[in-house]
Amino acid sequence: VLNVDIKSNWYLPEYDLEKDTVWIWTNLEVEEGQSLEIEISDNGVTLDTIELKLKPKPSTEKGLLGLKPSIKIKEKSGIVKYFEDLKITSSNPIIDLNIKGIIIRENDTVAISLNSSDFGEERKEFTLPIKLKQESNYTLYIYKNSFTDIFGLTNDTIKFEFKTLSDIEYASLEVKVENLSGYPKIIQLTAESNEEVIRELIVLNGKKIEFANLSPGKYKLKMIFDNNSNRKWDSGSFIPRKNPERVIYFSDQIEMKEGWDKKITWIIPE
Repeated sequence: VLNVDIKSNWYLPEYDLEKDTVWIWTNLEVEEGQSLEIEISDNGVTLDTIELKLKPKPSTEKGLLGLKPSIKIKEKSGIVKYFEDLKITSSNPIIDLNIKGIIIRENDTVAISLNSSDFGEERKEFTLPIKLKQESNYTLYIYKNSFTDIFGLTNDTIKFEFKTLSDIEYASLEVKVENLSGYPKIIQLTAESNEEVIRELIVLNGKKIEFANLSPGKYKLKMIFDNNSNRKWDSGSFIPRKNPERVIYFSDQIEMKEGWDKKITWIIPE
C-alpha cells in the first residue's frame, strides 16, 4: 500500500452534478499492483476505508501521447454566442497555463493578446477575457506547451475557427408566472431533445421572466420547488425518510424561431 503525506497536493477531485460521485486525479508515481488506502473519519472515529487501485504512468512515449490534455472550444458547432464568455475545456485538470500562448485573431487582421484566464473549480474549464463582436469571424490559436496538466504533460498546437451571429438571429422568450408563492423555485429552460439545461433562474414570487438571445429550436420549461433553498434539486433519501423535491413542467413544447419574441403564461397548480 502506498503511503502519502495528506498535507501534500497529491490529488484534484472532480464531482458529478449531484456531488455524490467523485473522481480522483493524481500524479502519484506508482508501480504496477500498488494501491492507495483512504480512511474516512469523523473526530478520530473511522467511518469507512477505501482501497484505490492505481495505474502506473506509461513508460513509453506512445503511451504518454494518449494521456496528453485535449483542449477544445466548449461550443461544438463553430458558432459562438457573442454575448457569452468564450470558454475552452481540457480533458485533464490543468495545473499551469501560459496565457501568452493563446492568441485570437478577428477577421484575420487584428491579433488579440490575453493577459489572464479564469479557471473553473475543477481546472478543466477556462473563461477567456475577451468581448466578442456580432457577425465576426475569429481564429483561436493555442500554441504548444501553453497548458500543463496534472501529469506534467502539455498540449500540442491547436487552431480553432469560429464565428458569431447578429442579435436578430436569436429569439426571446417572456414567461409570466402566476400563482407562485412560498419558498424559492428554480426555473430551468431545457433543450427539448435531451433536457440539457440552457438557462436557470431562481424566483421567489410571481413575476415575468425573460430568456433572451435563444438559438432557434425546441425547448421545455421545468420548475423545481426548492424546499430547503439550496438552489438545486434534492433527490430525497430513505434514511431519514425524505421525499424528492417536487418538479413540474410547462404543459406545452416551446418552439423558438429566428427573430421571434414569444410570450407565454404559466399558471402554477396548487
